[in-house]
Amino acid sequence: MLQRRPGQTVVDEVLAFADADAPSSPSSVSAANAAGIFAEGSRFGAYVVGPCIGHGETGRIYRAEHEAIPIELALKVFTDDVARSAVGRNRFLREARRAATIRHPSVVSIFDVGVRDGIPYLVMERMHGEDLDAMLRSRGALDEGTLVDLIVPIVAGLATLHDAGIIHGDLATANIFLAARSGREREPKLLDCGISRALGGDKLRRSSGTRGILRGSPLYLSPEAASGDETSAPSDQYSLGVVMYECAVGANPFVADSAAESVRRIIQGEYPPLSSHEARPSEALVRIVERAMSLDPAQRYPDLKALGRELLQLAGERTRMTWRLSFGDSGGLSFGRRKPLSLLLALEQVVARARERWLGSFDWSTAAAILFGLVTFGWGIALLLRD
Repeated sequence: MLQRRPGQTVVDEVLAFADADAPSSPSSVSAANAAGIFAEGSRFGAYVVGPCIGHGETGRIYRAEHEAIPIELALKVFTDDVARSAVGRNRFLREARRAATIRHPSVVSIFDVGVRDGIPYLVMERMHGEDLDAMLRSRGALDEGTLVDLIVPIVAGLATLHDAGIIHGDLATANIFLAARSGREREPKLLDCGISRALGGDKLRRSSGTRGILRGSPLYLSPEAASGDETSAPSDQYSLGVVMYECAVGANPFVADSAAESVRRIIQGEYPPLSSHEARPSEALVRIVERAMSLDPAQRYPDLKALGRELLQLAGERTRMTWRLSFGDSGGLSFGRRKPLSLLLALEQVVARARERWLGSFDWSTAAAILFGLVTFGWGIALLLRD
């Protein structure tokens, strides 16, 4: 992890490490070796460790089972230097506990959080599938219908995080998991919700063995984050815009020959217009992505629910029915007016509309005759009972 001096920007950091490759420090080597203590079949607290199923810059993920509950889980341990420092551990615990309170179908569920033998860890639901990054590398650009149907649930999950005061801070295609469900269905899930940010994940990282080239999450940084400011809800929205751009064309807009050039493009807002690509996304999608990726945070959507309502206009019927209430959208039941209505107001207008149609077509002479007959019949029955 690069340490930023007062007044130093991400560009300064990039230029500093682009000049020469620094050897790994002894502390980083020892941190990497710490991952070796998790041998398959060993115990980590109340968990039986299984094989390693994934690894990254900050740690590793193991398949695991609770010793008393035989269900498959995912144990993520953080072994980098920041996670193992006292400050890093405290920050991790604070953010991880907040993230563990979130229960949303589009956010990976966290069941346990803690520190054991100086190593922070969290226990998550075990999922099968692939992340969005892998999907894009194998399939290339997504058609607009698939793109919208995958992104809408992520917008809903991210909006729930923001409502709870949690900033993701490291939104990228690699942090969107497509969990396999019945048949060929995929359920999008947000990973590392605020956790990477707690460990400095929203800052620029240097990829091992790479000289002056940005890899992974830094390509999704917002301009303000790339300039050294803290990430925020508008920053998450910008990163989501970059994800949508990449899904639409199959390539990240800020990939360049050098890290410094990529960061400069991010800060300056220089990237090929979405409308110029061969994929030819619709004007509506171009408008949504460009607004989310506005250089000025004030020009972006006021919140993710507003962005979600725009995306719903491009979604399939099933997606609209599933997620419209998450964004405060009644589905457009306004009878000539296009503005979204609350569910109660929509129901009231449905009833009013039906009543108007019924009253306008009813034969009043027939109704009077029926009413007279019912009254007469009831009066006759009453007389018989009286006698």
